[in-house]
Amino acid sequence: MEANETVRHINTKEEKKQRFVHITDLDINGDMCDGISFTGRLRQKIENEGFNTQKNQGYALQHKFSRVSFTALKNYYQCLQIAHIINQLVEASQVIKSLANETKESSIKYLWERLKSFLFEIKAKKDELLKLVSKLFQIRLT
Repeated sequence: MEANETVRHINTKEEKKQRFVHITDLDINGDMCDGISFTGRLRQKIENEGFNTQKNQGYALQHKFSRVSFTALKNYYQCLQIAHIINQLVEASQVIKSLANETKESSIKYLWERLKSFLFEIKAKKDELLKLVSKLFQIRLT
């Protein structure tokens, strides 16, 4: 399916034309074209934002990880995806949002740096860790 779009700026009257092509196995009729094009563009936007975050905001996603072996690439990327999901869940939690809003120094990035430095310095004991994980807990999202 091909969609051609012309957008006209309200103030300048400048027109911008774009062409979108989508491939699907769905049977398409004329009434579905707008929805399919919109959904395809939305999905592409979501995927691009995720890749951008993983590449430029601390996850260090790079092409060099694909040169060793395909299995290594898949394993690394799955771990990276899991880390990204955990990060998104933690950032959406009520506790972290309240901490991040208290002061400028308590930004999400600052909190992660503090946690990293704590994990590097702590000498955790196995029985203490087992005691912590044996309790039920919740992550509350807003």
